[in-house]
Amino acid sequence: TQSTWGDASNSFHPLKMSVVVPTMRAFEITSGAHSTALESQRGRGFTLSPESEKLQQAIVGLLKKSEKQDPKTKFVVFQFYVNKILKVDDVSQQVEVDFYLKLNWISQTYVGVTDAEFQEKKGWETEDFWHPGVELSNGIQVEKNIEFAESFWVEFPVHGVLAYTQRYTGTIAAVMDLKHFPFDLQAIPIHAESFHWKAEDMRMLVLPQHHRQRLTSSEDSWLTMSKDIHMVEWDIQCIEVDSTIYHYEFEDRSYSRVSVKIHLIRDYAYYFTKVLYVLILLVVMSWSVFFMDPVDLSGRTGITVTLFLAAVAFNFVVGSALPKVSYSTSLDWYLLVSYVFIFLSLIENIVVFRIQKLYGQEEGEYADYLMLIVFPVVYAVYTLLWVALALRKRWIHKNRLMNQFQSTYQ
Repeated sequence: TQSTWGDASNSFHPLKMSVVVPTMRAFEITSGAHSTALESQRGRGFTLSPESEKLQQAIVGLLKKSEKQDPKTKFVVFQFYVNKILKVDDVSQQVEVDFYLKLNWISQTYVGVTDAEFQEKKGWETEDFWHPGVELSNGIQVEKNIEFAESFWVEFPVHGVLAYTQRYTGTIAAVMDLKHFPFDLQAIPIHAESFHWKAEDMRMLVLPQHHRQRLTSSEDSWLTMSKDIHMVEWDIQCIEVDSTIYHYEFEDRSYSRVSVKIHLIRDYAYYFTKVLYVLILLVVMSWSVFFMDPVDLSGRTGITVTLFLAAVAFNFVVGSALPKVSYSTSLDWYLLVSYVFIFLSLIENIVVFRIQKLYGQEEGEYADYLMLIVFPVVYAVYTLLWVALALRKRWIHKNRLMNQFQSTYQ
């Protein structure tokens, strides 16, 4: 496929884009040599592949249609491509990402001006040069990897369409609802806003094919994200992109915002093997006292207290990997009930000791026999109900989300 920067086989391109609509990626960006290569490429003319021409028509058509409807407002087409999702930290509620941002807008000043002429013009970046001034509103530690002067170029000279391309790497804030942890679905947000222009002066637009994205088969590719992204704990479900107006009360102003949400579903297998199974073993071990002599109160209580302390210590060990939130998650409730079962084993030791004192050894052993049936049955039923209800809620939330999306692929 040919690139909008020239021959796709040339490896010098700092940004290489190819467009296939609607069955392939909307555009794909890969990094390469930067400053020197960029200067060498700008001197060449570029040609559009048939697929790229479709993107050109979509961008130009959307811009011209919007400006015709509202001539007083400057319109900018927002595009992005997620290259990597390096880490989703639900403990600190932050996400490490690597993605590209691309903005297009029409400038009558540059109609008919080639990119080579634009780049050769000295001091254009210091003149009264209009640009969207878009930044990430939920960025925490985000680095721009392309210099300001090298980020702008003329993409479609015939229509005077300028482009701004930037690569962002770093950490963004991601507020998560963890009530259903570890059976939860989350969304990685990327909020882009213009901090230069109010909403009545500049609006960002999203291409129709980018609004809702999901894969319908393993052969499909994301329009705005690398198919090579794989996370150990998460599976990507769909991508949602919306253009909105965000109002800031403290200054009583509104700004154009594009919100990207990458919806994920957690793979709970890790928490089953590392947390749940170990805790179940501790609870089951606490029932070993039911086989001991009811008279041996000190020995029985010693085992139960030791196991309870082991469960508490285990909670501290795994606590570093669990989200620190003020409310109880689904896993927190299961942990709490499990501790209660161990505590009830301690109470049973005392009760059985009193029974054998009052009614004899045989009655005490019979009470142990009953508890040996009641405790495992009740705990097993609770565990199965907890898992079944959690998975049902997860299934309902997942289907509700997926039903909101229609495939962008034919």
